[in-house]
Amino acid sequence: MLNRIKLASDPFFYLFFSFVVAILAARAYVYFGGDLNVSFNGVIIHHYMYGIILMMVSGTSIFFLDSRFTKSNKLRIFFAILFGVGLGLVTDEISFIFSVASFYSLANYYSAFGLLIEVVITVLVVILFVLTTLRRKR
Repeated sequence: MLNRIKLASDPFFYLFFSFVVAILAARAYVYFGGDLNVSFNGVIIHHYMYGIILMMVSGTSIFFLDSRFTKSNKLRIFFAILFGVGLGLVTDEISFIFSVASFYSLANYYSAFGLLIEVVITVLVVILFVLTTLRRKR
């Protein structure tokens, strides 16, 4: 009998899925004229900063929770989703991160370099997902 992985119980599946959804949702929102950034007194808070906060909260929470809580798969899935959304938001604005010294515009948001970096990061996440799934299959 084959050992099948139940993707619905794998936290990395939720990390991967929320990562992809966050990138697609952010790109679609900006494409249709929305602005994910917030401005306070002329200081712009870009959405990669939200992503960093989500990754920090989810990443550190796993380490500081009592072991009986981290064994809860629902809690691990929750933190995987938070981390995936955060990673997606950071990845979505990777072209901004690399072009901070120059003027940032919507054209830079859809630059070929930024999209290439996003593809590379997405491929790395896919490879990690596949390797993790294959390792658990054994």
